[in-house]
Amino acid sequence: MNTKEPGMTPSKKIDPIMATTACDVLESLRDCVKTLNFSPVLGYIEELQSMFGRMETALEDYAGEYGGLTQVRSDIREFKAKKRKLRVEVEKLKIDRDELQDQIESDQDGLRQIGEEVVKAMSDYLSVSLPVAGACFTKMRKRGIFFGKNSHDRDEEDK
Repeated sequence: MNTKEPGMTPSKKIDPIMATTACDVLESLRDCVKTLNFSPVLGYIEELQSMFGRMETALEDYAGEYGGLTQVRSDIREFKAKKRKLRVEVEKLKIDRDELQDQIESDQDGLRQIGEEVVKAMSDYLSVSLPVAGACFTKMRKRGIFFGKNSHDRDEEDK
C-alpha cells in the first residue's frame, strides 16, 4: 500500500507484518470516510474479516477446550458457592480465635494468681525456716561439724 494515499498516514498504515488491531483498521476506515477516499475500503474490509475469523476460531477453540460458555457460567456459579462457604468458615474461625484468646487471657490471669500464691507461700516458708536453719547450723558448728570449709578456716573459727 502506498502511504501517500489520502486517508492514509504513515502512522496509520496497515502493515501485514506488524500486528494491528480491529480498532486500528476501523480508525483507518473512518479516515477514508473523512477524506472521501474509498479506494482502500475493500482491503480494510478484508483485513477485518480475517481478524474476526481468527477471533471466532479462537473462541470456538476456547469453547471446545473449556466446555463452552455454559460450562464457564456453571464454573462461575460453583466458585461463587465455594466463596460463600469459605466466608462462613472464615467467620466461624474468627469467632473461635476470639474465644481462644479470651481463654488464654483468663488462663494467664489464673497462672499469675498461682504464681503470686507460690511466691507468698515461699516467703512465708522461708521466714519460718531460715531462723530454724540458722539455729541448726550454729549448733552443728559448736559440735564441730563443718560444711564446705577447709581446715584453715576451721582453725580461725576455733580461735
